[in-house]
Amino acid sequence: MMTKLLIVVALALLIQGCASTYVEPSESPRAKIRFVSYTSAGYTNIYVNSYEAEDCQTRKAHVAALAGVAISHHRKKLGMPLGNELDEKNFTEIYINAGRPYILNMGMWLRGREACYVTMTFEPMENQMYEASYRATSAGCWMDVKRIKNESGNYSLTPENTARNSAMQCKP
Repeated sequence: MMTKLLIVVALALLIQGCASTYVEPSESPRAKIRFVSYTSAGYTNIYVNSYEAEDCQTRKAHVAALAGVAISHHRKKLGMPLGNELDEKNFTEIYINAGRPYILNMGMWLRGREACYVTMTFEPMENQMYEASYRATSAGCWMDVKRIKNESGNYSLTPENTARNSAMQCKP
């Protein structure tokens, strides 16, 4: 009985540690963003974080954990186009504030190896959709931010011209 109780407590702590601290805006101006991991890291999670400022200190929020074994992971769908072919464990879709810079960070840490995180900033426009995708290989890691364009019902991904690497590369 005591073993079962310890397992339940350990699982509760694991869930709490992975839980999202991000609060989505409920009013305009806002935009949608899909975070995608194209990296299979086995048991390791790809962490998604957001910041209020590029100093990496101001109000960090944990948005989601992708691709790994996180129990509480904040993976959800808003019905954004061009996501049907993605594995559910590798993406999440959320609302973000529009009309001001959005600072995002994606990456992973592997025991015994260097962490690989990328921090980018862009300025989302109201009622637009975006995709931030993360990739990691033995040569390093990188992230792209693209806008999902709608041209007469035909959706496509186009590079987001306001996206840039942040001056500081945040590490959780």
